[in-house]
Amino acid sequence: MVSLPQYRQRIANFVCGDSLRIDRTVRGIPSGVTISKSYFTVKTNQTDVDASAVLQLSVTSTLTSSGQVTDTGSDGTGAVRFTLSPANTLLLTPSTSYYFDIQLVLSDSGLYTISKGTIKGLQQITIATS
Repeated sequence: MVSLPQYRQRIANFVCGDSLRIDRTVRGIPSGVTISKSYFTVKTNQTDVDASAVLQLSVTSTLTSSGQVTDTGSDGTGAVRFTLSPANTLLLTPSTSYYFDIQLVLSDSGLYTISKGTIKGLQQITIATS
């Protein structure tokens, strides 16, 4: 059984328009099973369909600008990293709470939500990017 999910998490104290890195460790991955893919989804309402999400990133063990499954968990403990770009965080209205979750897809087709909560960024002051 994948480790108990972390609900009521809060991602805050970042500035909309800045980069943001989100790391999660996953324990209890069954023997012979690995993390195939992971999703980070942000929605205005929890019941919105994924196509209406404010933001959705997916990562695998291949490094991309969105992040990576940094440890597939073949030893029972895995890790995922999501890298939100400045353009990603600009999709969030400052001081507005959104709902997020992080979901794993395992190599045995198991699907687990490992983290769920709210995300709220701050207003940027400096808008220069270079």
